Amino acid sequence: MRKPVTFLMLLLFALLVQTTVRSQAPTQPVMRVVNVRSIYVDRASFRITWTSCGTKVGGIFLPCGQANVKREVFLDALERWLEKYGIKMAADEDSADAVLRGSIHMDDDMATKNRDYQREKKRRGKSEHVPMENYEEDWAVTAWLENRAGDEIWRNGSYYPKPGYGWSSIGKIEGKELAKEIQYNIKKKS
Repeated sequence: MRKPVTFLMLLLFALLVQTTVRSQAPTQPVMRVVNVRSIYVDRASFRITWTSCGTKVGGIFLPCGQANVKREVFLDALERWLEKYGIKMAADEDSADAVLRGSIHMDDDMATKNRDYQREKKRRGKSEHVPMENYEEDWAVTAWLENRAGDEIWRNGSYYPKPGYGWSSIGKIEGKELAKEIQYNIKKKS
């Protein structure tokens, strides 16, 4: 009778020690995008690399206030859509599986584009249709995910500008598209 009780006590003790050691062990950084469950969006890293209303001062590009508002709309939409796609938003870098960083290139010189559009319309005449998508605002969003060790585990492929969707909604649409691309890459590889 004494041997089974001692054996059970030793077994319980071993399980307790193993569970305690596992819970205290540091977690390894995520090495594949498929293992990402939570993301921290580094809003400060999403710099505007070009916009028509910005100025360059001493090698530093300073966007105008209107471009910064569009950037904020883009980042808000990005975070909202990531959550809608089931990716948990982390409060800080340490609690996230990956950190999302990036840059934004805004080709938004609408006065010049509108002038070119009107000129092309006049040149073609009333009989031909002039597609507007060539004369709308274009954005090129470059983004990447880094794990906690700082290794890049994913980079989006949209280096080239995508056709814009108008002055007011481009940030929301680009944020949704980037969130969709991240979610697709996470689900595709699982």
